Amino acid sequence: MSSGYESIEELRLLLAKLQAAEQRFQTLIEQMADAMLVVNGEGIVRWVNPAAAKLFARPVKALLGEPFGFPVEVGAISEIDLFNGAHKVIGEMQVVETSWEEAKVHLVTIRDVTERQSAERMKSEFLSVISHELLTPLTAIKGALKILSMDQVDAEQRAELMSVAQRNTERLHGLVNDLLSIEKLDVRGELTIEARRIDLVEVVTASIEKLRSVAASQNIDIHYEHNVPKVQIFADRDRMMQVMENLLYNALDFSPQKGSIAVILTKRADVVRVAVTDLGPGVPLHARHRIFGRFQQADSSDTRKKGGTGIGLTIAKAIVEQHDGRIGFDSVPGSGATFWFDLPYMVQM
Repeated sequence: MSSGYESIEELRLLLAKLQAAEQRFQTLIEQMADAMLVVNGEGIVRWVNPAAAKLFARPVKALLGEPFGFPVEVGAISEIDLFNGAHKVIGEMQVVETSWEEAKVHLVTIRDVTERQSAERMKSEFLSVISHELLTPLTAIKGALKILSMDQVDAEQRAELMSVAQRNTERLHGLVNDLLSIEKLDVRGELTIEARRIDLVEVVTASIEKLRSVAASQNIDIHYEHNVPKVQIFADRDRMMQVMENLLYNALDFSPQKGSIAVILTKRADVVRVAVTDLGPGVPLHARHRIFGRFQQADSSDTRKKGGTGIGLTIAKAIVEQHDGRIGFDSVPGSGATFWFDLPYMVQM
């Protein structure tokens, strides 16, 4: 009798362990981010996990007993297009053969790769844009130097060609600087900042003068106003120049020919604000949430039409925030845009 009792207790313990293991497995399946479905030999869905219901945007019960709708090939990895409401979702599907209630079935796993593919597409577009943006100033510099080497160039032509070479050299320097900055953001999540006491009025003046010839080549005027002769901030001068140049290039890229850009520096109660206003098309409503995103402009086609890499605003935001500041914009579609940043200033003793 003793051995029989022990056997029953052992069975009970074993059953409890199996139930616990089954519960852990069930919990794991339900918490998986990937969609999982069991599809029988006739292509009918027999079981789904919650992630599958979310991916297909249908309740679990509505999926059960329905045709799967996609060809299943054991061992293959394929892409399928799903429509979750009005949004298209790209799924990466894998299929393995298994048993279910003593019958051969297919276990289908689907991973949502929409964001990954979108990121890969943006990176590809970015590399294409970068190639174009780097080649454009290099081609201009090469052309100017070639003409300068000719004997028949007069003094006026020489001065203009030197100006062309200088403008494009500055543009090339800015592009390389932005690329190095975005690489540092990728690796470390922040940029190197060497802060010291600087005059922001002077920094803004220097950045405008640096790009004034670029603006003149596009028949665009830059107007600068400031309500104080000097304002001291604790910041990295080169990084502040980078912020200003990126905001100015952004305004130049979207300004119409013979337009104007207004730069206004205002000392407020606790911060100093610099605002750069253009008369371009403005920021469309659908793009506002991602305007400071990496590889973004108001429209992906704008990058190709207007120029620019789509990383300048991302870098400007990172620099301003590392200086305990804020950056933002105000815009009415069709009526231009104002990009601004606020920084704490140093109280004069």
